[in-house]
Amino acid sequence: MAVGHVRDGEKRVLRQEALIGRLQAGGHPSEQAVELLDTFNITLDLMRGHLHIIEVEIDEERHLKKLARQARFKAVGKPI
Repeated sequence: MAVGHVRDGEKRVLRQEALIGRLQAGGHPSEQAVELLDTFNITLDLMRGHLHIIEVEIDEERHLKKLARQARFKAVGKPI
């Protein structure tokens, strides 16, 4: 789910950048659009940070499960 949120955020940033380009090319005010883009980028950075935390937690959980599995096999004398 978090990966999907990051992808959606990246798409929003790209669309906003394109919109800003069109506004500026047409001589229209773009200050609010640029401010919104800044907000999108901050939000996207936060989402990426959250995704990283989730990935680290998943890796740690997998490692702990592997260690537990090895300990169980060792306790019953079966090869790993």
